[in-house]
Amino acid sequence: MQGLFLLLEVLMTARFMRTVAPLVAASAVCGLMVGCGGGSPAAKSSPPSSTTTSAASPTTSKTTSTSATPTSQTSNATYAGAPGVPEAAKHKTDAGAIAFAKHYLETVNKVGQKPNAGVLEPLATPSCKTCKNQQRTVNKLIAEKATFSGPQFVIGDAAKLPGPQTVVGVVVGQPATQIVNGTGTVLHESEDEGRAQAVLELRWASGWRVAELKHAAA
Repeated sequence: MQGLFLLLEVLMTARFMRTVAPLVAASAVCGLMVGCGGGSPAAKSSPPSSTTTSAASPTTSKTTSTSATPTSQTSNATYAGAPGVPEAAKHKTDAGAIAFAKHYLETVNKVGQKPNAGVLEPLATPSCKTCKNQQRTVNKLIAEKATFSGPQFVIGDAAKLPGPQTVVGVVVGQPATQIVNGTGTVLHESEDEGRAQAVLELRWASGWRVAELKHAAA
């Protein structure tokens, strides 16, 4: 170990970058919010529908119809999602994209307060750099037995932004919060930074994924 210190890290929230002051610890605890890479064109589809099949009887011409497994449970083209993704966020529609963007931010909040490895990975593409940082942060929080004392942001209104790609803007508040370890020692403190807008570019890959996470003025 090359001394007990934390590197100066960036805690990225929806728009602003929060800087972590040097803390007495063995490894860095970086922030969980915003920035990535990639994107895809927006896509819309009708809600999932049921399909039917018919089979002829060997002795008569009578047919019977049976309902197949609903398309909503089988089609990755218009309806899909990683484990834990709410129903509303599984549709390949603008409304589904908005629901997924809010779900991702809610999940970032949750794993900050109750670190759990492997939760964020299915919600982002491999090219999302900040998502990778967020995933590493969760592992560091687990290793340090540390947590955020509260949500990093309060999620507000959201809407799909104009353009050919599926990009969702989410207005968020950035409340004061702390990072504390298992003994209750405060490792880092952030002040209330007001409102901002998280801008999530999404890509459909057997369900919505965050491909890029940026910031903009609220």
